[in-house]
Amino acid sequence: RNPAAPPTLKENEVVQRLIFRVAVTGVARFLSHMETTNAWIRTLRRARVPMAYSQGFHPHPKIAFESARPVAEESLGSYMDISVYKKVDPTLVLERLKQVVAPGFKVMSVEEVDLKSTALMAAVTGMDYIMYVPENSDSIQEKLEALLDADEVLVERKKKQRKNKGGRGSRGGRRSSGPVMRQIDMRPNIGSLSLSVPEALRKEDGSTAIAVELHRVGDRGMRPSELLKLLGHEIEACHVLRLRTRFSSA
Repeated sequence: RNPAAPPTLKENEVVQRLIFRVAVTGVARFLSHMETTNAWIRTLRRARVPMAYSQGFHPHPKIAFESARPVAEESLGSYMDISVYKKVDPTLVLERLKQVVAPGFKVMSVEEVDLKSTALMAAVTGMDYIMYVPENSDSIQEKLEALLDADEVLVERKKKQRKNKGGRGSRGGRRSSGPVMRQIDMRPNIGSLSLSVPEALRKEDGSTAIAVELHRVGDRGMRPSELLKLLGHEIEACHVLRLRTRFSSA
């Protein structure tokens, strides 16, 4: 045996998958996706959930979400997929998580799924929001109607570029001249836009609440920040609340 050879770490065998519906509210919504993930991992450890880990020199828990929640987005409809190496009672795990969850985080339900079930991110078909904007309802209504009547709604995004051959330090490598932008038609991603919002979801701070239904078309979804920008607002000045995430039935 070569004494210098690195140790081989055996990957945990996954015996069960649990999907939790979770929420991120209040000041916790300002955490990044990575910070949110780490907070959930600490909560799962406190609840003594036997999480399965990947192999390698930096093993990490097998935990996945339906999407990377944008900073400042409040969510009542996020989902967390956990793989465990030892069979557990989903109901008991749910109750333990509720007892140790940090402020701003909530665990609402749990479902056991087949080990070969589609990954959450691949099964998303759309998301429903309430977006609060600092503008009166009359002017917002006109903008909503204009978007819904449009045949094309163009949004600008950075185009993914291939890495230059030769690497950063190579003489043959080309220097990037900056991000390349492209325009994408997001009209198929806009389902419905309405000011018909339940009274319980309205605010008394003078903002206008918009019920928004966005679809995922192919592998592309529309970002709340992009829709708000089309309405003339920056997301930092608004409040975005995700009510639910829709998944394919397959």
